[in-house]
Amino acid sequence: MNNKDLKESFSYILTRHKHWSKFQRRNPLIDHIIFIIILILIVPLPLIFSAYLKSKVKKIAVRKQIALVRTKNGLKIAKILEPHNSFDIVCMSVKGDRYFSKVDLLLSVFSSYAIYSNYAMLLKNSFLRMNLIKVVKVLGFSNLEKMFIDNHSLNSVIQFNDHSPESFYLHQICQEQNIKTVYVQHAPVGDKFPALYHDINVLFSNDSLDKYQKSNDKIKVIIAFDFRFLKALNYRGNNKVANSVLLCPNLLDSITSIEQTAEALNKQGYAVRIRMHPADKRQLASHLTKSVIKDVWEDLAISEVVITNESAIPIEAAFLGCLVYKASFWSENIDAYNFISRGLIISEENSLENCLVSVNDRKQAIDLTKLQYYTGEIITERLKLNL
Repeated sequence: MNNKDLKESFSYILTRHKHWSKFQRRNPLIDHIIFIIILILIVPLPLIFSAYLKSKVKKIAVRKQIALVRTKNGLKIAKILEPHNSFDIVCMSVKGDRYFSKVDLLLSVFSSYAIYSNYAMLLKNSFLRMNLIKVVKVLGFSNLEKMFIDNHSLNSVIQFNDHSPESFYLHQICQEQNIKTVYVQHAPVGDKFPALYHDINVLFSNDSLDKYQKSNDKIKVIIAFDFRFLKALNYRGNNKVANSVLLCPNLLDSITSIEQTAEALNKQGYAVRIRMHPADKRQLASHLTKSVIKDVWEDLAISEVVITNESAIPIEAAFLGCLVYKASFWSENIDAYNFISRGLIISEENSLENCLVSVNDRKQAIDLTKLQYYTGEIITERLKLNL
């Protein structure tokens, strides 16, 4: 990946600098020291890494249409669509039939001597310098994905993310080789997402269509439905555990506020579980209960009440009959998914005291008539995308 492409792949994230800065590592000095040591040690090795990866890439047979998957959520959507469409799934760091490991991705970072000029450029850019780990991940994905595309004859490439640096770069290299690009939505979106730019864009619902803009008039849009909800249908009507409350925070939320909410509800006799976001590695007070249920639908299905904040979970929770409350006092209120501005969330809780009153009164804070606007109409025939 050359320096120009690397910088341009981060253009969208730079427009969201204030939001992204919340997740920056504040002192990446140790990361840089380790990285410099690696650069010194691997001086004779990039050509060997490249030869190894090319050999592995060429051994993987695929059809003309592939789905490139980088996350577990993306893989779930790909697996739902695969039986109804003609594509092969190629996995980057997540295990699948055609699978490149995290070690492969790491070798990909150092598979070209361009890494030395990449790092020199990065040191001159304050944002990239503060986000070395993110840059390394982007290089790992991007170098390996370009190698894969260069060594296969493809008609189209499907991906399940449209706003990460590696997604922009993948689209670019496909354009350069006249390969059709397809974006399939994998999760709810906010109105700050980039304009649609893939040749074909498969969206969940009218909510997604209203939030996205098109980068040009040639863009094709297909409205399907939120594919994740096919599994949720199996949990509808399940018996709730009496007085069970599930807290669903994310990295934006104050850990102190989360703990105080759990403690206050516990004192009032509720059985509180906290379902941390997968990316949130913060530690909770030892006396509080973390949810150990892996499947989010199973977790929601047994919960009477769900409390969250800047999360997409209100759609899933309301779909399974939970009472849902937005704890705006957990962090800055940004209405990331426009649930308030578009009327899905009727009222929000601005303090712990108000939240407790709403839970005790079993207040309905969700307009259930607007759910389908966000989920789309679940019609199984729409699983065949006719790309």
